[in-house]
Amino acid sequence: MLYFDFDQETGKLKALQELSTVPETVTGYSDASEVSVDPTGQWVLVSNRYTDILSVYRIDPLTGYLRVTGFYPCLGKTPRFCCFGPDGRYYVANEDSDTIVPFAFDSVTGQLLPELDIVHTGSPVCITFREN
Repeated sequence: MLYFDFDQETGKLKALQELSTVPETVTGYSDASEVSVDPTGQWVLVSNRYTDILSVYRIDPLTGYLRVTGFYPCLGKTPRFCCFGPDGRYYVANEDSDTIVPFAFDSVTGQLLPELDIVHTGSPVCITFREN
């Protein structure tokens, strides 16, 4: 994952930081798929389809640089899409295990805690929420 600075006058991007989306113990191919920013704007979450890992990064409020704070199993296969719902939970669409897994997200620590109300559905690739 890359963190860029954007120059509004020139329209140019400058790479400032490059981070892995998998733990150091994972070697070989990885395939990040979804990048989400939490509702507080303090955390970045990334899913990785090949390793079935969710990565959590803290955004430094002064510099904008990212620091990894944890790696979590997605509790399925091929987390294709992830997003925060209106209830504050983080939802993971696991395409190849046919599940949508909700996680409680602690916006103070960045910890993801899986919840038990897993939805079974055919090959989910996107999640949207409708406002009432």
